[in-house]
Amino acid sequence: MAREKRAEAAPTVAGQIREWMSYYRMFFIIIVSFNAVGIGFTLAHRWGQGRRSVATYALVNILVALLARNEIFLRVLYTVLLFLFQRWPPRWFRDAIATFLLHVGGFHSGFGISGTLWVVTATIEFFRQGPALMHPAVLAFSVVAGVLLLAVCASAMPMVRNNHHNVFENVHRLAGWTGLAILWILVCLANSWSVPEHRFIGSRITNDPDIYLALAVTICIFLPWTTVRKVPVKAEVLSSSVVALRFRDGYRSGLFGRISRHPLKENHAFGIASMSPSSGEHCMYVVGQGDFTRGLIADPPSHLWTRQYKFVGLPYMCSFYRSGLYVCTGSAIGVALSIFLQRDPRSRWHLLWVSSNIEKTYGTTALKDLRESYAVDEEKAAFEHAVTIWDTRQKGRPQLMKLIPELVERHNVEVVFATSNPQGTAEIVRGCAKRGIPCFGPVWDS
Repeated sequence: MAREKRAEAAPTVAGQIREWMSYYRMFFIIIVSFNAVGIGFTLAHRWGQGRRSVATYALVNILVALLARNEIFLRVLYTVLLFLFQRWPPRWFRDAIATFLLHVGGFHSGFGISGTLWVVTATIEFFRQGPALMHPAVLAFSVVAGVLLLAVCASAMPMVRNNHHNVFENVHRLAGWTGLAILWILVCLANSWSVPEHRFIGSRITNDPDIYLALAVTICIFLPWTTVRKVPVKAEVLSSSVVALRFRDGYRSGLFGRISRHPLKENHAFGIASMSPSSGEHCMYVVGQGDFTRGLIADPPSHLWTRQYKFVGLPYMCSFYRSGLYVCTGSAIGVALSIFLQRDPRSRWHLLWVSSNIEKTYGTTALKDLRESYAVDEEKAAFEHAVTIWDTRQKGRPQLMKLIPELVERHNVEVVFATSNPQGTAEIVRGCAKRGIPCFGPVWDS
């Protein structure tokens, strides 16, 4: 499987430290450290509440970790924050919200690791109590649960995730689902076991919060999967490396969709381009970089599996700002395109699109849609004023850190959004930071 270019390290040690200590990692470190203190006191038997509620703390951490990755919860969170804070607060406040939303993955990994450590702690405490106080089945299943969750965490390590993404995805999903089943068994057994009577009493289960936390965890995991459907798709191969996938139904701007040839594995996310929520069609532009995406070009599908409920990402936050510059490279235009097709009259954005053979590859699709959307607009929003096209086949590679500041100054924008490969995005964000230009790009969990 081909991998995208990862971002190169900053040229100075100070820059490397500053970039490594991202908000994502700060969230992670704070969350894990806080939980580690509680785990330490629990294992040292210096915190009675920790010993009594060790399983509850494990489930709470796992629940928050899942919420931080739940597509439905995150879309609600984005929508509420956007409704409350779009455009009117000071820019630093809006920047802080955007930073938090982009790095919310730190909550997922931080609470996920912490939840796993609490499960291991619970297992240790169960064995300390021994068969006299804890049923042997609880001891056995607690070990299995700990092993499965440790496997999930190990598969998410950057080395595994970046180099063996399919392994990460399969282990994360299958071991996670199996671990959930084991957690249910544990919750039911541990909370129904009566030490004085030395038997299981089912009515005891509902007296403990663990059963309700387990239910919430289950809903968080499976609710997005209830929207999975097999849908028809029209695949249009635009070049040897790009394919446009057209689906039914229009969507609002700023959304992403997941597609797969199989309902339970290899889900890949791409930006959604749609003329309007009522247009009846949306499109994904896919570049062939891995086995799955190259297969879409070599063997265009007639049907794909997708989740009907789409999730949010970077472009959803465009309405936080009064004005901005969106920088896209190649097929990443699919991520930002709907922002310019469904323009918000209260939010003025300029597009810088850098790619090779733009007219030849996208002339009848993305570029055509862009031009037509501006053709019916007022003169001040003419295509030439709102869109900068840089065809590298004709002009060569641009000096982005010269071009971007020029466009920022010329169009007097508040912020820059960048969507490219990891290396390209990091270089743009780093270059803008040096020049004091607020810039945001997607964060790859690592």
